Parts: sequence; C-alpha cells; structure tokens
Amino acid sequence: MTKLLELDNKEGETLRMLCDEAPSDVGIVFLHGFERTTIEYKFKNIVDALHGKVNLFRFDFSGCGMSDGEFGTITAEKYAGEIECAIQKIKQENPNITRIFLVAHSFAACPALLFISRNPGVVERMVLLGPALNQKVLHRYWFAQKQNSGSKKKITLQNYTKYMTEKDFEKYVRIASRPSKAHTVLKTYFLENKDKNYQDLFSACEISPKNILIIHGDKDEAVPIDSNDILPKGLKVVKVKGGDHDLQEVKIVKQYLKKVLAFLSV
Repeated sequence: MTKLLELDNKEGETLRMLCDEAPSDVGIVFLHGFERTTIEYKFKNIVDALHGKVNLFRFDFSGCGMSDGEFGTITAEKYAGEIECAIQKIKQENPNITRIFLVAHSFAACPALLFISRNPGVVERMVLLGPALNQKVLHRYWFAQKQNSGSKKKITLQNYTKYMTEKDFEKYVRIASRPSKAHTVLKTYFLENKDKNYQDLFSACEISPKNILIIHGDKDEAVPIDSNDILPKGLKVVKVKGGDHDLQEVKIVKQYLKKVLAFLSV
C-alpha cells in the first residue's frame, strides 16, 4: 500500500513523498523537473512496472505537487539540500535500504549531480530523463526564444546567438521576479544558473559513468539533446526517436521503458 511520508527541508518547509515499499535493499527516488511533480506518467510507468520489487519514492520538491513552501525560491542548491533530507528520511524509515538509485527529469538532474558530487557513495545508479544540464546555454537559448516569440523566426540551439545580445540577457536575469506559469520565480534561480554547466560535475562524482543512463528525445525543443555536449565516456545515452521533453506519450514510452527497467533492476 502506498504511504505518504513527510519531512522538513532546511528552511522548515514540509515536503512530501509517496512511498511504495518492497522486500528489497534498493530505494529508487524520483525527482521531477521545473514546476512539475512526480505523479506524472513518465514516473508512474516505471513505478507500476517495479511495484513490489524495489522500494519506490516519488518526491516533490518545495512548492510543487504535494509539498509545502514557495516554488519561487527554487535553486539547484536548495533542491540538492532537499534531496539530502529526503534520502535521510528514507533511510530512517527503511533501515534495510542500502542502495539508492535516482530517476531525475530535466532541471532535477542539476541538484541531483550537486548532491552526488558532495555525498560520495550514497547514490549507486541514476537515470536522467531529458537532463537540462547546460544551464548556461539553455538560459540564453530560452531568452532568445522569448525575445522573438511573436515573430516567425525559428530559434534553434545552433542559431540562438543571432537573436539575442548578452547585454539584454544580463538585464533580464537581474529582474527581481517574474511570472512562470502558476508561480513567480525570483532572480536567485536565474543568477545561480546563468553561467552554470552542470556537466562539469560529472568529474567530481564518484558514481561510475556506466551507472548513469540518459534518456533524451531527439525532438526535444525545450532542452535540445545537443545541449549536453561534454558527457563523460562510458555514459549511455538512449536517443528516443520523435521524443519531446515530456517523454510520456505512449509511443514514446515504448521506446525506452524496457531499457530503463533493465537498468534499474539490478
């Protein structure tokens, strides 16, 4: 039976995750992307297939899904701290769990790598779905798209620099706050990430590249697959034909689900 676990982050906000226990020493923690939740089908498909075989934890970051707090205060640093709190709670509640795996989507790959680089030996395996690791390039790419949203120009990762200036971009990221869908995001998120490429953290992680699997759609326009251009040797990348950033349409899931399950079933 699925249980609800509650914990506090370092700011005192109450965070929540769904827990499906199993007689296993493996705990898989699911981490959602920017302004998302872990009850999305991309995670549910994996949970349903592994239910009863390993311990499963669908964790929502502060201000998202089931968790309290302000989404606008999002930073990779804050989320890395919340991953630490979540794993501590998991081990307290389930002392039989000695092996931790992560499944992270989009921006969650950034705090996941931050956490792993600072906590050697804690995470054994990791699946990254459409990881938005190269924040330096992506923020400028997104800015160029925003600046030209009313035009017929096709902004791509290859040509975005033609449609933006660094001066305008620097002004943009220093705006105190701005709306994002249902929330308001503070400038701390933009200032933290505008010059960050989290691919650099792979060299600081003790986790072996062979224990990291990336699933990325070749039609992902939000986080183009080519944005991750300095991945370590030995890391496997599964390119999903026709795959978008969500990676949860039935025909898309069929291309990668068995590979993810085989990778996690060790």
